[in-house]
Amino acid sequence: MLGKLLKYELMGTARYFLPLLAAALLFSVLNRLFNSVLSPAFYWITGLLTFIEVVLIIALAVMMLVIIIMRFYKNLLGSEGYLMFTLPVSTHHNILSKLITATIWNVVAMLVVAASILIMVGVNINDIALSAWNEFISFSWEIVNINPVLLLIEWVVVCLISVIGNILMLYLAMAIGQLANEHKFLASFGAFIGIQIGLSIIVSVVGATISGLTIATGPEAFEWFDTLDLATAVQFFTFGAALINIAFCAACYFVTHFLLNRKLNLS
Repeated sequence: MLGKLLKYELMGTARYFLPLLAAALLFSVLNRLFNSVLSPAFYWITGLLTFIEVVLIIALAVMMLVIIIMRFYKNLLGSEGYLMFTLPVSTHHNILSKLITATIWNVVAMLVVAASILIMVGVNINDIALSAWNEFISFSWEIVNINPVLLLIEWVVVCLISVIGNILMLYLAMAIGQLANEHKFLASFGAFIGIQIGLSIIVSVVGATISGLTIATGPEAFEWFDTLDLATAVQFFTFGAALINIAFCAACYFVTHFLLNRKLNLS
């Protein structure tokens, strides 16, 4: 059933994203083409195309946020929620279909925007990719002494988990906001601000605790870290970031699931 939900969710969102993605690529190609053939007297045309490209990228970012919010809010927490939660589909599948679709479009959008910028500035994508890969290999082997493929996979996974975490944070805020009897969307916004403040407080408390521990016990409390080689230190921070993000994603997901499964308020 999850596959069917994903199919309809992708089809429902593609009509919003595909035109913008195609337009971003088209105008970047036109910009580069006109920039190479026009005389300086007509550079205003490329300036106009650049402006349109920037507007399209901003519109894509705004559209991404709006669609992620509205698809979840309207389909699950709005009037359509009566239908969605009467279907023989679990709450897990309802959440996952939205989450996977939003993640796919986020990744595609980031790749398209990166490609559009590289095309617009006249950089050969193959050349810059090869150059970046060579630099990364040099950094991985000569400086960090880690397999570059492994390190790249780890960093991509951490970035992907971070994207998922941001989406789930929006879902959690809306799941909390729907508990209100009135002004649910405004309550969702307030919940989002509250989550952000809560995260800031947690980070501050952890930082203060570490600082206090350092002052109380002296620098020797963290002498073990100085004994780590660079490869181990990089892996330590990479896996640490991954675990923290996974824990955050899990907390947001399961609290959202609990609220939708046990505390759903569609009135």
